[in-house]
Amino acid sequence: MGMFYYIYCTKIVLNRTGFYIALALYVILTNFGVNQLLVFSVFGCYALTYFAYSPKIELHKFGKFGDFSYGMYIYAFPVQQMIVKYLGVMNTAANFIIVFLITLFFAVMSWKFVENPALQLKSKGNANIAKFEGHIALVLKQALCRIRRFFRK
Repeated sequence: MGMFYYIYCTKIVLNRTGFYIALALYVILTNFGVNQLLVFSVFGCYALTYFAYSPKIELHKFGKFGDFSYGMYIYAFPVQQMIVKYLGVMNTAANFIIVFLITLFFAVMSWKFVENPALQLKSKGNANIAKFEGHIALVLKQALCRIRRFFRK
């Protein structure tokens, strides 16, 4: 769907009415047994795109807590696989919500304890690779200590 949206971006109108129609069609069609993946791909993508680009929903402030995008990318697939293995196949929307929330948790932890501390080293101007590798080992050790303290609270 991403390529479709890219090609027809000037023709797709994102508005509140379309959002509600897409949401209603998603609920109706999934309850009548239409393929959930197909329904989510079409109507779920429209609803999510509207939500993401709506000027009334201030998602740009989401980034003030950190950059979780890499963590969302890296942890999503393993989390999806674990959810399907342990909870079984479920409704697409339920799967999306559960996987999103668990993945977001891991992404936040990754940002807080690994990615952000590593980026702080970059800003200090350490150009020497050997020195940088030593710092990475130190950051990982500190991250593990922070994670242990975080979960002891």
